[in-house]
Amino acid sequence: MKNFLAHTDEIRQKMLKEISCASIEDLFKQIPVKCKDFALANPLSEMEVQRQVKALAKKNKTEYANFVGGGVYNKFIPACVNYVAQRFEFLTAYTPYQPEISQGTLQVIYEYQTMISRLTGMDIANASMYDGGSACAEAVLMAHRVAKGKKNKALISDRLNPEYQNVVKTYAWAQGIEVEFFDKELPEDLSEYCCVLLQYPDYYGEIYEIQKPDTLLIVCANISALSVIKHLI
Repeated sequence: MKNFLAHTDEIRQKMLKEISCASIEDLFKQIPVKCKDFALANPLSEMEVQRQVKALAKKNKTEYANFVGGGVYNKFIPACVNYVAQRFEFLTAYTPYQPEISQGTLQVIYEYQTMISRLTGMDIANASMYDGGSACAEAVLMAHRVAKGKKNKALISDRLNPEYQNVVKTYAWAQGIEVEFFDKELPEDLSEYCCVLLQYPDYYGEIYEIQKPDTLLIVCANISALSVIKHLI
């Protein structure tokens, strides 16, 4: 286990010399033997502490509309969701690439893709991306490939999550794709853009009518919002 030690004796001596100590004992001698009386309350059991903390938490005012989540907001999740998702039929330690022992994972992915198709009205859906940022970036790259290099610009809403914007710009830079931004109104001429990328609802939680562009449209959509908003365009 010697190779896994954080500090060797030589390193410790150098550190001690730097703070003018001859040994570890000299270092700890600087700690006062007696500490001041902090006037701590009597100790409580775990149950009593939980009860007290919950009573304090109830004083917080939480029933307010909140639009500062940047696309992440409180949602009601039925209790059965976690119960079903954590059952051994679905939750396995294996990847979907081992279908003989991860049928549960494959079933969940299938159900998820079916749900996405129904909510978006798309003919097909997949579940291969890990996060929104990389999904947006991959969508832009796909649009660029569809354009076969004839359109080398991507138009992105400046109301897209800033972290997603950075991911897209990084991907696009590596592929030589020029990224430009717009606010709510699309420019009239979109002939040089391989796609338009926007977020709905946007990063600020705003919902607005989307203009149908004369090019490929990529929507970074909130799944919960799609369950209550019937149309985007």
